[in-house]
Amino acid sequence: MHPSFRTTASLLTLASLLALSGCAVKYDHRGHTILSADLPELFGTVMDSRLLPDGQTSVTLRRMGDQWSLKFGTLSRVVDLGALRGGRIAHVSQVGTATNILLLIDTPQCGRQYRLVSVAGKSQAAVWDLDMPCTGVEPLVQTGRVEQYIDFTVGSRVSRFVYRDGKLGRRPDVVLPPGVTSLPGPVGSQDPAGQPPGDRYQPGPPFAPSAAQLRQRPAASATGSTPRATPAPAPAAEPAPRPRARPTAAAPASTRTAPQTPQNLDFGTEIKPTITVDLTK
Repeated sequence: MHPSFRTTASLLTLASLLALSGCAVKYDHRGHTILSADLPELFGTVMDSRLLPDGQTSVTLRRMGDQWSLKFGTLSRVVDLGALRGGRIAHVSQVGTATNILLLIDTPQCGRQYRLVSVAGKSQAAVWDLDMPCTGVEPLVQTGRVEQYIDFTVGSRVSRFVYRDGKLGRRPDVVLPPGVTSLPGPVGSQDPAGQPPGDRYQPGPPFAPSAAQLRQRPAASATGSTPRATPAPAPAAEPAPRPRARPTAAAPASTRTAPQTPQNLDFGTEIKPTITVDLTK
């Protein structure tokens, strides 16, 4: 009876392990649950682990042979990654209702390639390979409330991938102006230090004068020009005797008044003398 009891206890322990950690939960494209044994959890190796945005559970990157997979915390949610030569978790974020995991993986085609895994609710996990040249460029990840930007900067050229509503797209490349290091992030994003973006390329806001500036602005004249402010007039004094007019030099052309043409021109009448010639002499 004693060996039988030990065998029963071992079977119960194995069943408990399978129930707690050896169960893999997956979802098909219709949202139906698929249960299976999670062999990498029991016989594989944990290669990397990161806390999820809730700060309570974690996501682990496991390997068994050349097959890799991700497992999400106590939910036992498992995402198969296929055959890889290496990998690590580069970034974990919450975008709306989805949990996004950015992986740096090693494949036979490229030793440094990035892959994005997105899991949301009871739906099939989405997996995308970021189509970039095989270089050592590390991306800048900016996460907003409903969007996520993944930027690869090579020199002054930025290649941007945009995640939104369970879809990933790529924007046309942008050339940064001198002195600018990155593009602005999505709505709600912040720098790692928790501060708003500082040296990112974004157009300045249009000029909006304050109330004090509006009060100081002079009113426009009827002709559209802006007159200068003039001091208040001084108290009027008794008129001084008008000096005798003296001939002055011609005023500059800018102050000379236009000549007035008289209505009638009178040049006077010239009287010619009469000459008498006597032809009888």
